[in-house]
Amino acid sequence: LATLLALFQVGLSWMLFLGTLLIFGLSFIEAVILGFACALSSTAVASKFIQEKGEESSLMGSLTMGILILQDVLVIPFMILFQSVGKSTGISSVFFDLGTSLVRAGLVLGVMYLLAQRIIPILLSKVAMISRELLNLFTILIILATVALFSFLGVSPAIAAFIAGVLIGGTLEHYQIFSQIRPLRDIFTILFFVFLGATIDLSHTFYILPKALVFALIIITIKFLVLCILFIYFRFHTKTAFSSGILL
Repeated sequence: LATLLALFQVGLSWMLFLGTLLIFGLSFIEAVILGFACALSSTAVASKFIQEKGEESSLMGSLTMGILILQDVLVIPFMILFQSVGKSTGISSVFFDLGTSLVRAGLVLGVMYLLAQRIIPILLSKVAMISRELLNLFTILIILATVALFSFLGVSPAIAAFIAGVLIGGTLEHYQIFSQIRPLRDIFTILFFVFLGATIDLSHTFYILPKALVFALIIITIKFLVLCILFIYFRFHTKTAFSSGILL
């Protein structure tokens, strides 16, 4: 059910944001890419809030985490598809690059499914029964091997590292693994937002601030309404719909 909610949420939000961004004067390609980004949610922020409130096992927490995970998975084929958009010079080359990217995205998702369902959970469960220290070392080995494998398949190292995190997050041992790296996660989250703040050009920001505030309000309102309508349509309680809508 979380899969259906995530697919409908991303699809509907993407189409609505695409129209909104075109109204704001962006080109079609810019609107497609930025619209998809706006349709997603911050996994780091939302999951941290859920963990702090102890809502992991609740209905709202489970559905929200399920939607976040599928959103993360959808990023992978999207990034692969649009890596080659800027490289194409003609219509024929655009279609050829998109076709090649679709095949590569399908191959990557197929390999991901095989690793996530058949290989990595079995390996981690066997290693976890031996010792905790060996599990940590083996996790690092899996991350490095995953990055090497998907880089060989033509995926950028950043996306490959992201795939490694998704694969580990789908195992039962991820609670033990993430409990040990949680301090590092918090540090990197802080550094990420510090970096964003340090790269903002204040003189330009003040110039576009009114338009940016209006745009942000529209984005937040659309995403919240889409999520609430979907949750209510699937007959969830309005409290669950409201809580998940606020988080996502």
